[in-house]
Amino acid sequence: MSTKRKPKAKMGRPPLPPGTQKAIRLGVRATKAERKMLEAEAKKQGCTISDLLMRPWREGRKGR
Repeated sequence: MSTKRKPKAKMGRPPLPPGTQKAIRLGVRATKAERKMLEAEAKKQGCTISDLLMRPWREGRKGR
């Protein structure tokens, strides 16, 4: 009895387009209180902590 199996669907999200992948991880040291404040502010603004911290730098670069 030979039954054909469906190929398994790939798990996870699809790959990002070239040039948008994040390749480097930066670490920032913070106290527990600072972490909580960052989490709260990021949630309030609807973004991640990483986006919250990178936004001023990115916006400053646009004017150059």
